[in-house]
Amino acid sequence: MDFISATAYPFRRTSRKGIKSSILRNMKTRFFPEISRPLLFAHRGCSHRAPENTMPAFELAKKEGIPGIELDVQLSADGELAVFHDEKLERICGVPGSIGDFSMKELQAMEAGAWKGAQYTGSGIPSLRQVLEAFGGSIIFDIEIKYYRFRESLEIPRLLGGLLEETGTLYRAAVSSFDPRIVRTAKRVLPRVPAGLIYDRRSLPSWLPLTAACRYSRADFRKPAANMVGKSVRPGETVLCWTVDSPGEARRCIDAGATGIISNRPEDLFT
Repeated sequence: MDFISATAYPFRRTSRKGIKSSILRNMKTRFFPEISRPLLFAHRGCSHRAPENTMPAFELAKKEGIPGIELDVQLSADGELAVFHDEKLERICGVPGSIGDFSMKELQAMEAGAWKGAQYTGSGIPSLRQVLEAFGGSIIFDIEIKYYRFRESLEIPRLLGGLLEETGTLYRAAVSSFDPRIVRTAKRVLPRVPAGLIYDRRSLPSWLPLTAACRYSRADFRKPAANMVGKSVRPGETVLCWTVDSPGEARRCIDAGATGIISNRPEDLFT
């Protein structure tokens, strides 16, 4: 990804040892302590069986007894939080344009389920409010803030704070993003909500080491791709790894020290 510019991070360079120790202090946070470990999140809902980021996928996760849901949010044209992953609508809805080009009402009326099967025809793009009101009493959430329209994305933590308060889910949610600037903003605006930095081998440029990105973002937890989970996990850290779809890979991540995993097929793991 090339959205991160070298001028965006006014942090001082410190020793590798100093960065790591400060990160570890920052990441010792309460992260859904009432939920048994390992934590398990359904990636965009149970997305291998139902259309991703739709109410049927989230309903299936609840039915299967999965404690957590991972989902993605973006801003609609009228400033509502829409649950959708892609930058463009075409793959899922078969129409041109982006989430930010349409009102929430227009997005809810779009067809977002038929591509997965005729039984899901009529599933629209849900608002985050819909999801929190429907599942907030029984599910915890990892809410990924997308960065496609960066300046607008910086407004999402503020809107999210009000919505979490209104729906009574402030302590049932964490937020995360690939962009350290969004994570840093979330930490400032939502101090009571855990915030995590997502990354894989391609998401950070060579000039921005992972330790520096974590330090700048002030992240409470890390979300590495599963193939990056290894000896780097330290005692006291909270680490969620993605996307893990086999019991063997899940066990490897947990044995390496991961706090939890995010999976497209969570009901097939740890049986």
